[in-house]
Amino acid sequence: MVALAVIPGIVLLVYIWKKDSVEREPVSLLIKLFLWGAATVFSAFILENIFCFLFGLFLPETSIVYIAIENFLIVALVEEGGKYLIFKWKAWNNREFDHTFDAIVYTVAISLGFATLENIGYLIGETIGLAILRGLFAVPGHMIDAIFMGYYLGIAKWYSVYGNPKECKSNMIKGLWIPVLLHGFYDFCLSSGSDLFLIIFFVFEIGLTIFTINRINYLSKRDTPLYGFSNYWYNTQPTQPPVNTTPNPPVNNFPPQNNNGNQL
Repeated sequence: MVALAVIPGIVLLVYIWKKDSVEREPVSLLIKLFLWGAATVFSAFILENIFCFLFGLFLPETSIVYIAIENFLIVALVEEGGKYLIFKWKAWNNREFDHTFDAIVYTVAISLGFATLENIGYLIGETIGLAILRGLFAVPGHMIDAIFMGYYLGIAKWYSVYGNPKECKSNMIKGLWIPVLLHGFYDFCLSSGSDLFLIIFFVFEIGLTIFTINRINYLSKRDTPLYGFSNYWYNTQPTQPPVNTTPNPPVNNFPPQNNNGNQL
């Protein structure tokens, strides 16, 4: 059963890693991020239980308000917030972070580390059927949230490098709260006890999965160097872009292009 809990996370991580077609990230770095993501399971467990207990003092646990607070503001925020903090701590200033798509690879590694350890906890003593269901929905759900997080954090890094703190901050905020909303909606639909929300859940997840796969294929082909050219970081981290490589703002947020309309 442990193998069934671990395999989905490993397979999905390898899939995203191979999508990083320009310059693949070191396996050693991804293993570290995966393990740090797994470690956030413990802090999430503690914080979620504390906050659920506190809100349970004021609201009936069966009320729709409590269910919404539990899933959006407690579970989703604590779990996605933990992944976000690991990214900021371990990946944001890492010298390997030199392309926009790298952020997606990092956040996926962190998130799948969390999802894999969580999956092991859920599946100990359970049936193969539950393992299959979680492998099809829960683990990929964590990955999808991570892809959205990494997408915006990659854009934020680009704006940071090219001296636009306002846009950097805006995308950092999106990089946290959009995954929180997606995660919260996923959990809320499953926790509501409503057949209607269950139908909405399946329709939404299928549509979101198709959209995300298409988006990953698109972003993989349009990966963008953060420092003008791939290995610039290894000489010096620029405080401004190299001469004659200053791009215009990203087209549709991604990727940057130069003044001739060519991708950098």
